[in-house]
Amino acid sequence: MKPIVIHIVGKRNSGKTRLILKLIPLLKKLNLRIGTLKSDGGGHFDWDTKGKDTHDFYDAGSEISGILSDNQFAIKTEKKHELDFDEFIFLSYKNVDLVLVEGFGSLKGNKIETLRKGISNKLITSKSEFIATFGDRIFIDSTNHFNDSDINELALFIKKTFLDETVNPLVSFETIKDFSDSLEA
Repeated sequence: MKPIVIHIVGKRNSGKTRLILKLIPLLKKLNLRIGTLKSDGGGHFDWDTKGKDTHDFYDAGSEISGILSDNQFAIKTEKKHELDFDEFIFLSYKNVDLVLVEGFGSLKGNKIETLRKGISNKLITSKSEFIATFGDRIFIDSTNHFNDSDINELALFIKKTFLDETVNPLVSFETIKDFSDSLEA
């Protein structure tokens, strides 16, 4: 089974890593197997040392922690593969239910955008990919907005929207579409 992939996107220092670190244990409590993948857009390829996101994701309970750049990749798990993004996700993360990807905002996919006052002044996620926002409430009427005080609800929202068989994802999409349309008004 191909895992659900949710991109956590936002500007630098908007809270992407912090959100992932909070979601991992909560989603695991919901009996989900979690993998994480970090985009190495800066080309530094620092990974799996204490204080680096990939190491911290693994310590937080991610069963697979990976980093991917244009010319390198690494995953901390029992198996490694040299593949493009979709193949990498499909084969390397096939034993998890959900992959929380930090970055890769230019790729198509479901996205939760992190917002922070003074950093975020508009959404960078397209309407067709937007599922929620997290962090500071910048947009007054933002549907599917979560913050630190309701992080448990975000974990449940993710599970219900993408992994519960009883939920019709199109219903959730309509809610998101209504919110996205209101941003253009």
